[in-house]
Amino acid sequence: MDESISAGAVVCTLILMGAIQAAFSAFSIYRQQQYYLAAWLGCFSIEVASKGLLYMGFLTNWTQWLGYWFSFDITYGPLLLLWILKLTSNKPLSKWHLLHFLPAAGYVALTLPEALSMPSATRMERVNNYLSAGEWVSYSPETIQWLGGLLWHPYVYVLLAFACVIWRRNQVQAIIYRWLISIRLVHLAMWCAVIFGMERLPLSLPLLFLASYLPAVLWVNFLAWLSLSYFQLKPTAELKYPLQPNTFNELERQTAITTPPQYSTLTTPTDQPVTTKEKYQHTRLDQDQQILIATQLDNLMSQGAFKRSRLSLAEVADEIGIAPHYVSQVVNDHYQSHFSDFVNKYRIKAIKAQLLDAQLQQQTILEIALANGFSSKATFNAVFKKETGVTPSYYRKQKNHNKCDVEQICFK
Repeated sequence: MDESISAGAVVCTLILMGAIQAAFSAFSIYRQQQYYLAAWLGCFSIEVASKGLLYMGFLTNWTQWLGYWFSFDITYGPLLLLWILKLTSNKPLSKWHLLHFLPAAGYVALTLPEALSMPSATRMERVNNYLSAGEWVSYSPETIQWLGGLLWHPYVYVLLAFACVIWRRNQVQAIIYRWLISIRLVHLAMWCAVIFGMERLPLSLPLLFLASYLPAVLWVNFLAWLSLSYFQLKPTAELKYPLQPNTFNELERQTAITTPPQYSTLTTPTDQPVTTKEKYQHTRLDQDQQILIATQLDNLMSQGAFKRSRLSLAEVADEIGIAPHYVSQVVNDHYQSHFSDFVNKYRIKAIKAQLLDAQLQQQTILEIALANGFSSKATFNAVFKKETGVTPSYYRKQKNHNKCDVEQICFK
């Protein structure tokens, strides 16, 4: 008896810990806009928690529904397949993909009316008989016979998902293909453990049924861990910020001005290009990925992120949902710059526009510089001279001396 209680406590503890972790993972993956996988993990966490709490006798009026009468098992396969289809293709899923949930609709149509038509006392009696004596009598023999045809539904979708990954192996990057294959192999191993391993455990039927979810708990959290790790490295397919005109070009048009011949408003940093080939040889992004991240960086800066005086690479990476070392790679490789120079370029472009703004002529140059992210006058003067070839005060005076030229250039 003590051994049985001990085994039950261990199984319930592991089940509930796995359910909680799956719930947190579902929330995190939802924030990564992977909605099918998030729904899969969310449903799984609710169902497993209900079964664990029902076995312990907690909130039986509520936990009996997903702990005994119903299950999300028939929805896991379609959700997983749709997630893989979405992940391995840039095309949106069609409404016809909803047909994958027809078996789930049939399952609800068979079980829900019968369960709700029973008196509450009858339902609780059957639940108690299951927990105490292992008697599983939920629905009528006719309904159970129909449900038997859906028993192999999850296994069919396991094979379909595996076939989908192999079929689309030429449409995805090698790292994604290996990642998905490893997930599918572990998934198959999990189902083999459930089918051939659980029946050999010397446990009561209710505890054996609960323990059969342990391999699934391990696989689900392994899947969530791999997915979260992958999404931190993968540039998102949809931009977090809406596309806007290129900030460099937009501000350059606003600040066009005639400068001395030896200088140019388009002067770029004189530093030598940053060499990134060796530094990123094992985690190198392709050109399309770099352009995607560069667009996100441009949109973030255009919304005024550069105005924060202590803006860091880690902070920028967190806001656009990209790993910091990938942001660094794009800044170094795509922009041929360092992060501080990259941010300062946006600051200088904004300051140049404000120095020429008639409504801001009463503000000092230092006030404008501080409002746009610079923390000291010396740093600002040095960066401004490096970017434009002239001092800030000279640049501002040019507005008064060349007012006609400026208007002609700006309104061409």
